[in-house]
Amino acid sequence: MLEKIKKYKSLIIVSVIFIVICIGMIIFTQIKSIEKVGTTNSTQYFETPDRIVYKKKSKDEYYVFNPDEEGYRNIIEQLTRCIGSFEENNVVTEQELKQMESEENYIELDYNTISKNYVIFYEKDNFNVIKRTDNGGTLVRSNINEKEQLKQLIEKEIQNKQHFQMSDNKEYKVKNEVTIDEVENNTQLKKYETGVYGIKVQDSQTFNAIISQYGLQLEENIQEDAFNKADVMVIFSRWDISKIETRIGGITYYFTGNSRFNTYIPDIFIASKAINTNCIYRNFSMANTQVSRTLSGIITGIEGNSMYIQDDNQDIYQVIIKGNAVIKNGRTQKDMSFKEIKVNDKISIDNIEYIENKLQTKEGATVQVTRNIHGEELKQELLSIPEIQADIESINNTGSSIILNCKLRDWYYTNDYQKAETVDVQIVVEQDTTILGSSENQLKLLEDMMQRDNTIYVTLKQNQSGTLVAENIEQMGC
Repeated sequence: MLEKIKKYKSLIIVSVIFIVICIGMIIFTQIKSIEKVGTTNSTQYFETPDRIVYKKKSKDEYYVFNPDEEGYRNIIEQLTRCIGSFEENNVVTEQELKQMESEENYIELDYNTISKNYVIFYEKDNFNVIKRTDNGGTLVRSNINEKEQLKQLIEKEIQNKQHFQMSDNKEYKVKNEVTIDEVENNTQLKKYETGVYGIKVQDSQTFNAIISQYGLQLEENIQEDAFNKADVMVIFSRWDISKIETRIGGITYYFTGNSRFNTYIPDIFIASKAINTNCIYRNFSMANTQVSRTLSGIITGIEGNSMYIQDDNQDIYQVIIKGNAVIKNGRTQKDMSFKEIKVNDKISIDNIEYIENKLQTKEGATVQVTRNIHGEELKQELLSIPEIQADIESINNTGSSIILNCKLRDWYYTNDYQKAETVDVQIVVEQDTTILGSSENQLKLLEDMMQRDNTIYVTLKQNQSGTLVAENIEQMGC
């Protein structure tokens, strides 16, 4: 009898453990499912913002959440549950958008490298997510989930949090100008544009050092407590600043008049921390002169007949590519169409100008586009270049010819490590091939090359069977 009781007791214990394990697995699966949904939403429907700004309706109150804050992470998590897929629907005019901003609380997702922010309104039943445009916005979501939860979260997160005001913005005029060398030789200054330099200052000590360095004479002193709620932008330009416009997403400087011949005009602007001072935009309206310049960088976006180009200083410019521009493949120099240009390609434009406050190509400008391609597509494009650069990996002497196993280098587009990408190729060196101006002792010449430096410059052709044959081989310095 006692043995039976022990046996039943053991079975009960095993059954309980089994049930607990099953329940645990079900809970774990549900949690992972929820995590997966949250992750998908956050990456599929909106880019992770560099800042989140909450604006109180009818009040000059802005609350800024940065990625290192818990409040930022909580709001992002809630938004991923609220927002589903985007669909570009109705156009929202600038007047309509401004009216909504004055009547409702809203959240703005703000970016350093993406040109247009998302604005999220949640006060009315007809919920709106709007992507800003140059002249208003586009409605990309007309309703969301968990509106009340989002509202409650925001109210919780702004408790005891410092807010900022646009009324803190103020421009300070400077009485004196400074020389070209003082500006252009100062590595601390960021070059925003040919003839426009600047620096963002966030403490009084650095600001006073700049004032002393340039001997700037302000019409009015800046109070030290200004740095608690604002950043100070010190701009040096060859043109007068006619006005400064601000918004959450950045600052726009409007330049006018003829450029100075040998001086820069300093300007100091107190910018509320509600403003993204990492995004500085320039707008030119010249009296008797146009600004012409070259521009090169990476294409970050394409809209209509214009594209966004990020230069080496991480500044982004919107450039209109006019129909008379000559577009060339940067490797092959063959003509390209605008439709062939893709995001992440490299671009170089030799002549652009400001017309009616817009940056655009001048008459007959040449646009050089180096496509960001890899693998077989890159190999075929490199092989279409008249003279290529290659590294000899090994030499195989067949008796009737020499076969070089090489890596072709792409010097036009480097990878993230600033190294040229390579592709493998076999090149046949026939008996009459000219190497360093000679067709004698080919094997010895190639072996000597590899001992000194295996990099060669070779002109290729394809024979009837499609084999790559070297016509001429040279080496740097020979």
